Amino acid sequence: IRGYKMQRNKKETIGTLDNLVTIQRKTIVENAFTERVETWNDLLCVWAGVEYPLTGTSEGYNDGLITYVRSIIFEIRQTDIKPSDRISFDSMYFDINSIEKNRLTGRYKIHCSSSR
Repeated sequence: IRGYKMQRNKKETIGTLDNLVTIQRKTIVENAFTERVETWNDLLCVWAGVEYPLTGTSEGYNDGLITYVRSIIFEIRQTDIKPSDRISFDSMYFDINSIEKNRLTGRYKIHCSSSR
């Protein structure tokens, strides 16, 4: 993003928040046939740290199809997001499972999963 200046806390290590992610919020709108449909709108773009847990992947069957579930943890500075929102990163969408705040750093860890 051009012209975007990232503020840095003097206590943190440079480079830990090095991935740009997009937070999306679901809204319900009416289409041309007055049917209610879900749409996802970009809420904000933030710099995030990304962790891939060792036990964060699995496979299973869903309606006769093999599904692959991938877990991921995003760490961001601020949040006005809800568990009903989702995160777009690396051409994938991740559902938010939980949000926790680290008392020492003030950062938020967002535990997510994606299936395809």
